[in-house]
Amino acid sequence: MSRQTQTDSLGLGLGLDMNANSVKVPRGSECDRNMSHNHQVQVQAYELECLDTQIGGHSSRIEKYKKTKLGIYDLKNGLILKTLFPPPRGPRELKFYQNVFSSECNDSDLLELRQFIPKYHGTEENENMTMMKLTNLTAQFQKPCVMDLKMGRVTYDQEASAEKILYEEKKFPPLKKTGFQIVGMIIQNQTEKNIIDKHYTRSLDEKTLITDGLSGFFSILNTKMKRQVIQGIMSRLKKLEAWFLKQRRFSFTASSLLIIYEGMKGNSIGNESVCERTSASESSVSSKSNDNSSPSVGDNRKRSHDMTESGDDDYNFDSEHEFISSTKVRKRKEDDLGESTTVLEREDTREKKDGSTVSLMTESADDCFCADDTGEDIPQFSVHLIDFAHVFPTSNLDENFLFGLQNLISSLQMLTE
Repeated sequence: MSRQTQTDSLGLGLGLDMNANSVKVPRGSECDRNMSHNHQVQVQAYELECLDTQIGGHSSRIEKYKKTKLGIYDLKNGLILKTLFPPPRGPRELKFYQNVFSSECNDSDLLELRQFIPKYHGTEENENMTMMKLTNLTAQFQKPCVMDLKMGRVTYDQEASAEKILYEEKKFPPLKKTGFQIVGMIIQNQTEKNIIDKHYTRSLDEKTLITDGLSGFFSILNTKMKRQVIQGIMSRLKKLEAWFLKQRRFSFTASSLLIIYEGMKGNSIGNESVCERTSASESSVSSKSNDNSSPSVGDNRKRSHDMTESGDDDYNFDSEHEFISSTKVRKRKEDDLGESTTVLEREDTREKKDGSTVSLMTESADDCFCADDTGEDIPQFSVHLIDFAHVFPTSNLDENFLFGLQNLISSLQMLTE
């Protein structure tokens, strides 16, 4: 059986040249027809800028990925470009997005899933590489605090080699019991920014994953805000859990949850934050100075540069845009149960270095802006499922992902008690 036929037997065939070094979409193919409503824009490599809020995965900023151009790039208009992996992973992820966001989709499970994943906006070609155009999940935030959690006790798929299985199992041994691991975090407020990389997160054990990792991520919020944000995130996760409990279509291996909240009004990144606890690790990105003061954004810029030169997988770079203004519109919105919640929509104006401005209207969502009963604003937050290169069809319950998701919900609950 040819490689193309094997892929088709999984229901993921794309009419692509599966032996090609890069993914090319043949004219007149199903993929081409599905994407015909999107503009195919030729983008030169030097025009692309890495997404500064990406905290895991591949980036062409890192030496070993420069030639492959694997990574996520910021278009500065509320959208990102994500380079497809070589076959079969890249075409598999592309087909997944196309199926979920097809204009002809009438599958109730897929339609419901749309609210939990980045919106797909077609593809663009860059030096014979196909890149997916997706919604930038951090664009609606001024100072996004970001946590990437890889989900599932098992993070290798059915096609993994023995070497790959061994490698994945050694990454984070507590994963067998926790079902989730923190890939990395960005914690920032109006004046400070810290990046927590895999060297620290992989040093956590079953207990400190919760007490230091998860709790540390929310450390810049006061007690009330922390509880409110975590409760909101849990509500979102429970909706996702309900979807996983009923769907029998896909198994999600090595997919991640991206949790974001607004850090603009956060407290100082002080001694109680996860950043302070990483100072003992020489390889950690977030280390304190000798006087135990919080590092400045400038300090982080230098550390990010040094880390990239050393070839690490975690990185942070400054955006070429400066935040200018934010206009909020408060609205009342009812959920499926008829419960009314206050939500906000925001229009951001950002200025480029050349003086031009870009206006970004963020989409209203249940998990974005909200307010408590007193009308006090709760920090904006969002929860999304990302990374679908290892999604396979199945007729069974996805127990692997569910185990991690339910453990995550229980762990967050502990932080509110």
